[in-house]
Amino acid sequence: MNLGDYDLDEYSDEEYDFKDEAMEQTIHIPPIQELNYCKSIKYILSPHLKGNTIMLEAKELEEILKHNQGQTVFKLKNPDPLKRKVMYVTVHNFNSRNNLMGISKEIYEELDMSMDERKIEITLVKLPQAKKVKFKIPEEIKNPKDVLEFTMMKHQILYEGQEIVLKVFDEKFIIKVTKTEPAKAVCILNTDLKFDVEY
Repeated sequence: MNLGDYDLDEYSDEEYDFKDEAMEQTIHIPPIQELNYCKSIKYILSPHLKGNTIMLEAKELEEILKHNQGQTVFKLKNPDPLKRKVMYVTVHNFNSRNNLMGISKEIYEELDMSMDERKIEITLVKLPQAKKVKFKIPEEIKNPKDVLEFTMMKHQILYEGQEIVLKVFDEKFIIKVTKTEPAKAVCILNTDLKFDVEY
């Protein structure tokens, strides 16, 4: 395991223990690992982007691959210390230009951005595999298991506080992620997701 890839001084969530037998000591590693790719990037609203997806420049891909060969998941943060808004996103493509990051309307609204705030902090992260997720769903949804299994097919990651919009004909329902284990953000790809629901 190459510990040089991780910043062990900053924890994004509760810690867990990893025992390195060669070093004969226990090392604390956060479930959400923040890798050595962190910067502030100017953004632009991209009408064709939907949900929690962003668009980066092609030159960013080479730098990202130096730090992580697997997930391309990012933590976005509103730089305003009074707002402290954070969310997790994936990359739609690397076709952006002019040193800009494309974001969706949903990202702009969830981060509570304003026209005065022209940059977003972006950090490459590695998320743990989901063990369990708890959802709060509208009472109108009578078959939650089927609805959630279908809805989750469109997502790679989940995080606490995330609101997922479910459209049924002309109606919109909000499904809220209230708890994720073992961290506050998790990857749900290639995992047998266990979940609880509340109304």
